[in-house]
Amino acid sequence: MGVGTLIIFIAMVLVAAVAASVLINVVDNLQEQASDVAEDTQEYFNRQLDIYTVYAVDTIGDGTYDKLVIGVKPHYFSGPVDTLGMVVMVDGKSQYFNSHLEDLGEIDVDQNLDRYVYQFDWHKPSGLDYADGDRYLKPGQSGVITLGDLNEGFQLEQGDTIKVTVLLENGLTSEKRYTAEIEI
Repeated sequence: MGVGTLIIFIAMVLVAAVAASVLINVVDNLQEQASDVAEDTQEYFNRQLDIYTVYAVDTIGDGTYDKLVIGVKPHYFSGPVDTLGMVVMVDGKSQYFNSHLEDLGEIDVDQNLDRYVYQFDWHKPSGLDYADGDRYLKPGQSGVITLGDLNEGFQLEQGDTIKVTVLLENGLTSEKRYTAEIEI
């Protein structure tokens, strides 16, 4: 009986060693996946814009607001924000896309159907442009989103309240309510 018990003992040790190896491998894979998820989550939450101003302008003087100006800047803890990855929505219905996407060949005519176009310009520091090769709004910089200058269709009446939402391709959503008031 001594030899049989020894063989069983050795088999159990081998099975335990294989099981431990598999378990260690699984734990390593889970740790790697958790690190990747944590990295992606940190990057996602590290991208956010603050909407610091919203105002409407009556450019024609007919009492109807036909231009909307939205001032944005990266949140104080945010990393650089890809300005070409922004989507601007008004009241959750109308989608707007950056006019520079078509110029840069990143959006085609089929993708811009039934959407209004917004213009994005750097406000601080002034002088930056997409032609400079930098499409990122960095902390300390601010930008202006303008709806209505490039297309017909944007209208807002006196006293109308709207919700402006800026969605980032890889980041948090920013929202602000605005009520159209008489300009002084």
